[in-house]
Amino acid sequence: MYYLQNHDNELPLWRIDFIAVELNRKGELSRIELIENAVDEN
Repeated sequence: MYYLQNHDNELPLWRIDFIAVELNRKGELSRIELIENAVDEN
């Protein structure tokens, strides 16, 4: 919300996605998960 309030030239439509990356004990990729629209303006 702070960013939106301080960037008047930006479009009013927005969304925030999260990407979760999980590594195993060897540091190798074991899982990637995309969470779309994780935060909304409510």
